[in-house]
Amino acid sequence: MNYVTGSLIGASLTPEYQELGKGTKRLLAEVGTAYGEQAQAARSVAAEAFLRANQRYKASQEWRDGVMMLTQMNKQIMLLKISKADGQIMRTLDMGKEREPRYEVDPITDQIYVLSSESTLRSYRF
Repeated sequence: MNYVTGSLIGASLTPEYQELGKGTKRLLAEVGTAYGEQAQAARSVAAEAFLRANQRYKASQEWRDGVMMLTQMNKQIMLLKISKADGQIMRTLDMGKEREPRYEVDPITDQIYVLSSESTLRSYRF
């Protein structure tokens, strides 16, 4: 929006702009506002896309011998460890019904840390 506003301010200093009628000047101002609103909408869409891509990345992380994936099975959220070699499910961890469980992975020790409540941190060997 700053670019459009700056362009309109710069244009308003030209002799050609000074000769325009009030209606035309008002129309140009509205066009500038519309461009600014479109730019803001585009930034919002881009931010949302980045957020979703980041969530997708977190939901699927690689391990030494497998891939970890967060998925829904029978209305339960499950964390799966899938073998890279044959695609078979190696391990499952029931994460409950929370759509976005809070967890961290330590791929070095094969541990999963799940914050199941504000005061409870659980650790699982995965």
